[in-house]
Amino acid sequence: MSAANFGGAVITCSPNEGSHQKWYFDDDFTIRNGTGMVLNVEGNNFQQGTRIVGFRKQGGQNEKFRIEPFNNN
Repeated sequence: MSAANFGGAVITCSPNEGSHQKWYFDDDFTIRNGTGMVLNVEGNNFQQGTRIVGFRKQGGQNEKFRIEPFNNN
């Protein structure tokens, strides 16, 4: 993802060491990549199936993520 792709869907692809493929967990619960984009739940819609997109940081709740343990029992 580059600045030209704000609002673009997050997809999987083969690694190429680009800064757009390196993601970091920030202290404010956002997940950003090396180009400064953050993951964003599109349209602030929290219904199942809503797309996750890359967007410039706005500070909304739709940009905050947490990791929770998964118990398969």
